[in-house]
Formats: sequence, C-alpha cells, structure tokens
Amino acid sequence: MAVVVGLDRFARDMQLGSVSILSFGYLVLWLTGAASSVVMARKFSALALLAAAHKGRLRGLPYDHTYVLYLRSFTEDHRLFAVDRVWGRGLGPVLGYLAGLTAGYNEAGNVWEERVIQYFRRLGHVVGVADPDSTQLNPGVYRFRLPEDVPRQEWHPAVSEAIRNARLVIIVAGIGGDGETAAGTLWEYTEAVRLLPPSRVLLLVCGGQEDYDRFREEAQTAFTDRYGNAAKRALTAPALPDYPFLERPRRQGRPHPLRGVIRFGPGWTAQFVRFDPTTQRGLTPSSRWRATVRHQIEPLLAEVESQLPGEAVIPKKDYRLRVLAVLAAGAVCPPFSYGVVHSSRMLFGEKAVVLAMVGVQLLGGLYSMTVSADTQRYFKVTVRLPDRRTTPWRGETGDPADDAGTLARLVEERSRVLGTDHPETLDARRLLATFQGRAGDPIGAADALAELLFEMLRALGHEHRLTVVTLGDLAQWRGIAGDPAGAANSLTQLLPRLVRVLGADHPDTLAFRSNLAMFRGTAGDPVGAADAYAEVLPDMLRVLGPDHPATVLTRNGLALWRDRAGGRGLTT
Repeated sequence: MAVVVGLDRFARDMQLGSVSILSFGYLVLWLTGAASSVVMARKFSALALLAAAHKGRLRGLPYDHTYVLYLRSFTEDHRLFAVDRVWGRGLGPVLGYLAGLTAGYNEAGNVWEERVIQYFRRLGHVVGVADPDSTQLNPGVYRFRLPEDVPRQEWHPAVSEAIRNARLVIIVAGIGGDGETAAGTLWEYTEAVRLLPPSRVLLLVCGGQEDYDRFREEAQTAFTDRYGNAAKRALTAPALPDYPFLERPRRQGRPHPLRGVIRFGPGWTAQFVRFDPTTQRGLTPSSRWRATVRHQIEPLLAEVESQLPGEAVIPKKDYRLRVLAVLAAGAVCPPFSYGVVHSSRMLFGEKAVVLAMVGVQLLGGLYSMTVSADTQRYFKVTVRLPDRRTTPWRGETGDPADDAGTLARLVEERSRVLGTDHPETLDARRLLATFQGRAGDPIGAADALAELLFEMLRALGHEHRLTVVTLGDLAQWRGIAGDPAGAANSLTQLLPRLVRVLGADHPDTLAFRSNLAMFRGTAGDPVGAADAYAEVLPDMLRVLGPDHPATVLTRNGLALWRDRAGGRGLTT
C-alpha cells in the first residue's frame, strides 16, 4: 500500500515540476525494500536452496558421528516437496502475511521437507541419500550420491556404512501407496535397528493415521522376512504404538507436516510423541504451533541430544541483517514520517493509515529477519567429538589373571570414550574373554565370546574381521572346555571364510589351522591331526619363520600326533 501511494504522489509531483519530501521518502523506502528483498532472496530463495543441494550432492558424507542421516522412501519425495498455500486459510493468516509476520524462512512458503527437517538441524548436519533415478535438484536437505562404482542393485553396504557412522538416523514413517516401491526404506529401518542403539534412531510421522498404519504393518512384515529367526537371535521387531489423536481437533487449523516422532528406549520399546498444538495457547494456528515448538519439540530434541555421541555446538544468532534493517529504517523513516505528518495533501485518517501500515510492515520485516537469523544458524551447527584416544593394549605380561584385570579396565574405558559398539571396544572384550580362559576358566571364556558374537554380528556384520576371528576363538574355547569334536567341526566350516576375509597367509588363519589340527587329534583322529599339522607347517615356516612361537608349537604338534598315529597315513 505504501509503495502504491508513494508512486501516485511521485507521479503527481513530477507533473507539478517538483518532488516533495513525502514523495522522496516513499521513493527511498521503495528502493530500500527492493534492495532488502534481493539480499534476502539470494540467501533464502528456492534457487539458493537448489544451489546448496547441488553442492551437497557433490560433497559426500561428513565425518563419522557428526551428521544426521535422513532416510525416506523416494516415493515420499512427491509429498514432502509439496508447498502449502502461502496465505493459509482465513483472514488472520492473510493479514499476517501482508504485515510480514508469517513470511519468515521457516513459515508456510517452504516445502514440507524443509519445514520438517529444520528442527533436527540443531543435532548436526542433516544429509540424505539422493535418488539415483532422479536428475532434478529439489530444495531441502543436502543429498549425497552413492559412489559411482557401486551398482544400483548393490547399494546396501554403502548405506549400511552411512547408517553405522551417523550420529542420528531419522526415517520418515511413510511408504506411499505401494509398499513394493518402499522396500529400500523398510530395509534401512531394519538395518538401523540392527546396527544402532535405540537412542540414535527416530521415526518421523509426517502423515495421517492411515499412512502410519500402513508403514507399521509393512515394517513388521519386512522385519520378519529379513530376520525369520529373530527370536533365536534376540532380534525382535520394535512394537510400534498406535497413532494418538489430538486433544482438541477443532482447534487444529492448518496442520503442520510434522505430526510427531517415535523414539525408542531400552529394549527398543517405542514411544509415540505426538506434537499437539491444540493444547497450546494462542490466537492463531501459527502462534499455537510456535508454542508447540517451544514446549514440546525443543525439550524432546534436548533430551535426544543428551543421548547422542559428541556435543552439538550451535552458534549464536546473527543479527547483522536486523541491524542493517534498523539502520535503513532509521535513515528512511524520519523524513518519510515528517513528510506524511506535514503533508497538506493528505487527510488525518489517510496519514494515520499510511504510518500504521509502514510501521507494521517494518516490525514484520524485523520479525521475519529474526526468525531467519534463528533458523540460519542451525545450518552452521558443528558436532564436537570428545577426545577418542584410549590407553593402548601393551600386550600380555605372562600373568593371565593380571592381563584380564588390565583388559577389564580397558573395556570400561573404551566403552565410555568410544561407545559399546566401537570395533576397538569389541576387540578389547574379545581379548578379555581370551585371557579369562587362559586364567583357568574356559567355560566362562566361551560364554563371554558367545554373548560378544551376537553384538559383533549386529554392529559389524558377518564378514568383518573381528567377527570371523571371534567365531574362531569361540570354537577354540568350546573345544578346550570339553568339546573337541565340535570345535574341529566348527573350525572346518569356518576355514573358507577365514581365508576369504583374512587371507590364506594371515597369522590368525594359520593359527586357526593349527588349532584345527590339534582338535582333530584330541577328538580321536590322530592321522587327520598329523596330516593337518603337516599341511600348515610349510606355510608357517614361509610366513612366520622357523623361530616363531606358533611355528614351534606346530612343529611339536606334528611330532606328537605323528608318533601317536604310528606313521599311518602321514604325508611327507
């Protein structure tokens, strides 16, 4: 309105051959507003978001445990890229938009995805996986493409690694109309449950009850299909709760895309945290939603943050844009207001309306810039990780009981500093079980390794080096505890995987081959034991040398079982 009136006055003054102070003030205000719009557009427009998304695709993933991984079905992108009508419904939102009070960066003008994700940026840099079949860049979170050398049908290992290294994984609990097209998201959900502790997984509910119920049903089916023997492996699908209703549905107004989150506690017990703006005070839906953010969302995120690795550092608000706006208003408003008040061409009511509209527009602009500054700082959140250096393992001292005590303290330290699922922590637990067996408790060592093996399978997978070595250690201590035949059978089945994962000449592979020969003899097959020792001894001589302790033990074992076999069936 101020711009229209100003142009009208300016045109009249030009016809009269002179420009009044009032018209000059209008013109300066118009130019200042245009310049501010250009600056804001460059920072917050859809084109800027597209450019940021493009850079995010090329950059790849940040460092371990410093990012929030955003996962969703690619079919959900069509819904999450929707935009609400900017003005909303009713006279109140329209007047608020005209006054600049509802046109901030995180208001209705953004796509749904951005409106949902903006609250989680305070937990770390939010990144998502780009749709490999999409060539269109959309505004929203940064997306990274999988490595080009990874075939599309073999994307599971790359995404699994991204899940394992994420500080937090947030998954949209929606699969669209076709569950077949969301098989990847359902696999990602089951993988996150397998790899991460419950505190590092959140489900985002962005749809209605029907959409959520469909996801809950398909997730249960996907978990059962992937882990058919879940009860045996202690991997059970989390029981997702029912969709809660609003306390006062009539006060809802235009719903926000983020309806709630599902968080998980110990044992993967699920809790549906419904964000209910109808319980908050406020004259408009926007004010009630802002109260919901303050009283429901922010306390929840603070609690989630306290259970994540590292510490998210949020920079202070940047008020430079607001200061510039205040300085511009301070330079423009006095001559403009003076011209309006002393204008002989305007009636008193017209003067009051113009000044009121300009004041409201100015306050709305300042508020919008404040909201933008508050939101923009979450893009610059950094995650400060603690010092992850731990006391190194110095090796055995010759006293197994003393070594077991040292390793117990090392396990406690690494669990606190690195986390219980870190490979170094798991390896320290494996060594602790080994020295527990050497200290005279082979049954306890076998039990500890069996418990550890399940956690390694969940955290590292079947083909990880530590997992394979732990399988060999478990077979060994079960054999020493009284089941040599079972140990020989387990090591025989494990040997091809040892060769594939560690290599044929790895010292652990050679050690397990020597142990296999020993258990064959202990189980009553001296000929097989002598043959196995004779096969592994040349490899040990070549790789380890004749004076290595393992080579000496193998040479002695060959002599022992060759003597017990009486020279029958021996290789030379």
